[in-house]
Amino acid sequence: MVKVSVGSKSFDVQIGEGDEMISTLGQLRERISEEANIDPSCMKIIHRGKTIQGDDDLSLLDLKFKKNDKLLIMGKVSTTMKDDPGFSALVSYENSNLVPLQKLHEEIEKDLTQLELNYLDKEKSLEMVKRMEKRLAQFTETSMKHLEGLDGLNIIGELTTEDQAIRNREKRKFLVDGIHTLMNGNDKHVRRLEEYKKKLLGEIIE
Repeated sequence: MVKVSVGSKSFDVQIGEGDEMISTLGQLRERISEEANIDPSCMKIIHRGKTIQGDDDLSLLDLKFKKNDKLLIMGKVSTTMKDDPGFSALVSYENSNLVPLQKLHEEIEKDLTQLELNYLDKEKSLEMVKRMEKRLAQFTETSMKHLEGLDGLNIIGELTTEDQAIRNREKRKFLVDGIHTLMNGNDKHVRRLEEYKKKLLGEIIE
């Protein structure tokens, strides 16, 4: 095990060939980049006063580290943050579930507007109202399930940096806020449909 120091931050790295251990210089650079958000292309790893140089496939076992050896890291903070598994999971959920939810909301808006134009007779219109009521109720139920799904996503792991954790939380909040916006829009659809139904039944006279 070696101790890695990056500015005021430090963490331990297990060197070896077993599970969850790091065996190559490339893996070490990647781990440091994840922990400290240092650009690997500008990274300098200093061990006992000397900069470690070599290709990514260089074996760390050949460097003969001793237990609790210290590595000093110098480099430039990366301006672009990689998508870690948590962020990638959020993006995947958004594309698979929330984009279709947005499209469904737009379809309901279009169909409700058409219904309000009164192209159908009263009996047909009331039948369409019942179908629309079911669609609106289903939309709310689906939206609630997606809120639960987002809440259950594991977006912060053991290797997630503090900056990445903040980014992941902000992404999830953005998605949650988006669902709430769609649900508010769906509530407006419900009120519009109720008003239209009352007009059909003669409860509201225009």
